[in-house]
Amino acid sequence: SIILLKKNPGRASVFEELIHATQYKNGENDGSYESRLKCEIAAQKKLIRNRKAYKLTQNEVKQTEQALIAYEDELNKFKQGGK
Repeated sequence: SIILLKKNPGRASVFEELIHATQYKNGENDGSYESRLKCEIAAQKKLIRNRKAYKLTQNEVKQTEQALIAYEDELNKFKQGGK
């Protein structure tokens, strides 16, 4: 897998991309929009769960929590609109 990161990425960005690479390797993302959202949600939850081990800053945790809410909302909207 190739992982692309912006210049000087934060720890959360690096760990999130590593989580996504593992998800892809394990076949957890089938390429569909719903699958991508579910993988994003799982990644955000893992980042939050492991915030101390990953040494995430308060700002990174806050951004991750906001992203989790946004992805969950988007998944709910998608499911309500049909597949």
